Amino acid sequence: MANIGERIRKIRLLRNMTQGELAVAIGFEDNDYGRGRVSKYERGIRVPKEDMLIKISKALNINSYYLSQGDHTYALDLAYELFDWDDVLPFKFKKDEDGSWVQFDEQYFGDFINEWMKMNHKYINGDISLEKYREWKYQYGIKNK
Repeated sequence: MANIGERIRKIRLLRNMTQGELAVAIGFEDNDYGRGRVSKYERGIRVPKEDMLIKISKALNINSYYLSQGDHTYALDLAYELFDWDDVLPFKFKKDEDGSWVQFDEQYFGDFINEWMKMNHKYINGDISLEKYREWKYQYGIKNK
């Protein structure tokens, strides 16, 4: 999975923004310094501090959690996350002929799972584009103003 810089670049390009436009949106000028700062974030030379991540998230219209998670990894990160959840959230593991399953408590995850399934089905059925589906995922959790 992408690191923070790769995610910033991916969403900036999705938004058809230049590095200069993003620089201005987060409080810098559209000059060598501002564009250079954005470039350094995108290339992983600099890692934005939390307050800057919030500014970038707002400028890109995404949930700040998407950028603040740090690097995504694969199975081991998921395993450690599930280990942490095992201490505080009710869920069960199941295994059958179709595979292994995590059954989440509807009280905690029902709304999220239902929304995700609904949007995924819309995408699979061709009711929304891949772009709209991705937008929903990137913006998940942003409260409508």
